[in-house]
Amino acid sequence: MTEEEKKAIEYLTARLYGNEGCKFIDVAQSDLRIFLNLVERQEKDIENWKKYCNEQDEDIIAKNNKICDLEFKVDKQDTEINKLNNVIDRMAEVLNDFDYDKQCENCRTDICSASVDGTEYTHCIKEYFMKEDK
Repeated sequence: MTEEEKKAIEYLTARLYGNEGCKFIDVAQSDLRIFLNLVERQEKDIENWKKYCNEQDEDIIAKNNKICDLEFKVDKQDTEINKLNNVIDRMAEVLNDFDYDKQCENCRTDICSASVDGTEYTHCIKEYFMKEDK
């Protein structure tokens, strides 16, 4: 608020409260114009702040929606990780006593869709456990 606006408000306040018994008060038009311009400027500032707040609210809603989407993806990935951890745990248990020649011979005939030459068991073992998980 400028010094001129402060003086205009002081003048209007003094005139208004100094003549409480009167229905009409005599004020300078220039002071009244200054006051009305100040009120108009304040109203514009309020509208700008409301617009700014609405924009911030929309940004917050959009960010919250993004957070929810990310949390859903994390939950989904956690479920997949738990599923794979279970497969790994079962693999660790079975691999302790795994007879490669016997099991992979079974894989070649029953489970495994790849041809195994007898020395490379990785694919066969992986496919065996993935089918076990289903």
